[in-house]
Formats: sequence, C-alpha cells, structure tokens
Amino acid sequence: MEDKESLQTKPTKFFNLSIKQEAVYQPTFKHRSWLEHRKEQELEGGKSIARIETKLPLLHGPGASIKAFVEQLQEKAGQQLEGFYGNVVLKKH
Repeated sequence: MEDKESLQTKPTKFFNLSIKQEAVYQPTFKHRSWLEHRKEQELEGGKSIARIETKLPLLHGPGASIKAFVEQLQEKAGQQLEGFYGNVVLKKH
C-alpha cells in the first residue's frame, strides 16, 4: 500500500526535446515535391494532371463559378483526375 502511495505523490518529470523544424516538415516537403513531379508527367492523352487542373474554371476570385467548375470537371477532366488521385500508388505514398 505504501509503495502505491509513494508512486502517486512523486512529481512527473517532463523533458524538452529540441528538434529542427526542417526535420519535422521533411516528410511533408518530400511528399509535396514527389506529387508535383507526378502531376507533371504526361498521361496517355498527352496532357499532364497539372495542365488539366489549370484549365479548370476558377473556384475563387472575380468570375469564379462553382457550377461551371463542376460541369467542366464532370465533362472533361473527371475520369482522369479521379484515376490520378484514386490511384493506389498515390494513396500508399
């Protein structure tokens, strides 16, 4: 009984660990650069994902229209973008 009480009354020790910020963000930066590189690669139709995404209508700012964005996404780019972002390789990475 006395051992349990003595363990409960001891103050908890905390340690500060200094880590460089770039070490924490390195996996995020690595994934972002890998994804941008994959987006630049051309698909079977000769277009890259980056080019397809830039041709979609604006989602914010003057002249932005969600309706136009969704319509063009469904008509032209939906299957290609879904195939790219739904890819198992991208999900595993």
